[in-house]
Amino acid sequence: MALLIWLIMTCYLCIQAGEKSKMLSGFLAQGLYPIILSLSSIISYESAHYFIRKIAHFVMHFVLGTLIYRALETVDRDKTIILVKSLTTAILIAVSNELIQNVAISRGPMPSDAFINIAGVIFGTHICYILHALKE
Repeated sequence: MALLIWLIMTCYLCIQAGEKSKMLSGFLAQGLYPIILSLSSIISYESAHYFIRKIAHFVMHFVLGTLIYRALETVDRDKTIILVKSLTTAILIAVSNELIQNVAISRGPMPSDAFINIAGVIFGTHICYILHALKE
């Protein structure tokens, strides 16, 4: 159920118009900027906003990768097969999330975001794989 909710949320965020997406990340940036500024006074608000958007891509797909891995754990016992299936599924979804932005107003896919999405998926699934191996 958590996976289904996460998929719906990521698709919803992907098809938001550019301005609406920018407002959401701007809201996060405004809240986090004072913290970032206290760590380094040379980071501009625009740079912080940019990095927050990229971190959000990574985290969203990290969670996606972990949720897919965990869902597949319930139907398969072989951790290597689970890893391959979860990576394949999650990478396809991560790339699709970027490509679907073609239908959103004033948005488009960015290869750099697709790579960040894939990195989040790879990291999330591998963390689950390692934890799975440690349990055995």
